[in-house]
Amino acid sequence: MFLLWSARQLLSLWLLHIIVYIGTVNAKLKGRICAYGDIDRDLYTDIIVQDSDRLKIYLQNENGEFSEAGQNINLGSAQIVSCAIGDFNGDSVPDILVSKKKDQVPEQGGFLLQPSGGFFSSGEKGYESTVYMFLYSAYKPFYLNATLLDEVAVMDVNGDGISDVVGFHFNGSLFCQLGSTSGNFSSCERSFK
Repeated sequence: MFLLWSARQLLSLWLLHIIVYIGTVNAKLKGRICAYGDIDRDLYTDIIVQDSDRLKIYLQNENGEFSEAGQNINLGSAQIVSCAIGDFNGDSVPDILVSKKKDQVPEQGGFLLQPSGGFFSSGEKGYESTVYMFLYSAYKPFYLNATLLDEVAVMDVNGDGISDVVGFHFNGSLFCQLGSTSGNFSSCERSFK
């Protein structure tokens, strides 16, 4: 038997498929995508989703489906954060850098000169960043104790294969921290001339 479908019927069927697909995805993933990368090192791109005060990791399988890994990071508040993935301790397991607007800035008084030459009030808020390293089956926070002008970047400053953190302090000076196999960070501002 040969069936003829009208364009209208095909369009309706296609729209129904899309609605069902979107409903299925939305039911599984709640929140906003913060970053993506191969967290479990299986060559499939995984996603990190901020759901209120938690970061949730969703692992992708070979069928393109995502399932929650079950290892949440408690952010302490529902404030929107930005994320980046790097290997900050050289163990080949991806770690997560989280940046968020800081609640308060130390009293500076007056105005500060931005690196671009402009000025802004010292009453404006800066950023703070935390690296969550995956150690012993859980993410452990390592606080980068600095008030930063903006979100920091992940790069390998010294070419050792370990991710480093680069940005600017709230006062406009360079902020650079080298990752290490010990899981500690060390200053690397002198690497830039």
